[in-house]
Amino acid sequence: MISFLIFSLFTFSLLANPPDTVLYAAQIYQAERSKLQNYKVRHIVVSKLESSSETYIEKRIQTGYFISPDKFFFLIKEKWINHQPVKVKKDEVEKSTKREIEWLSKRGIKEYKFSYIGGNEQVAKFKVQSPHIDRDWYNGEIWIHPSQYKILKIIREPSLLPVGYEKYTTELHFDTDLPFQEPYLSKLEAIFINERGEKTYVLVDASFTEYEFNIPLKTEK
Repeated sequence: MISFLIFSLFTFSLLANPPDTVLYAAQIYQAERSKLQNYKVRHIVVSKLESSSETYIEKRIQTGYFISPDKFFFLIKEKWINHQPVKVKKDEVEKSTKREIEWLSKRGIKEYKFSYIGGNEQVAKFKVQSPHIDRDWYNGEIWIHPSQYKILKIIREPSLLPVGYEKYTTELHFDTDLPFQEPYLSKLEAIFINERGEKTYVLVDASFTEYEFNIPLKTEK
């Protein structure tokens, strides 16, 4: 009888919306973000674009710098195009932005729908559904460690695909040993269709290593 009650309570907590596991994960994530000022990271990214007429492969080794809340830029160190080295300009920088994980933000917890879809002692998997059809709102899955309440994996796709795209899926893989929840690996798979109906397949694999958090950033601009 006791074991049945425990199982029933556990099941109810997973079926609630948002489930307790997601709520706890969001609380931990939001607390971390409030303490994160910046970081430096080693970034290796390989991009492959393949169509019926050509294949383009680019590899970069670069240093990434994040400055809270959303400033992100990369200092490119080495570059190859189709396996041939390319000279990199001194201080060649690529600027970008990086938002927090919207699903676990205060707004995300209120507006997205989370549904438990399975798991075990190592992972709890939740389907995430957007309340809006928009390129800035995402559907997908979030995998959370059931006792640490830290993110293990995110799979997402815009609820409204960008113009010309048949597919645009991103995966983020996380290391629970890091002091802040940042990915060690990201993957992008996309299919773009041009005006002539020709498809280009896009694959981007990026690794993130050697994180240094909350340090003086001499290269900050």
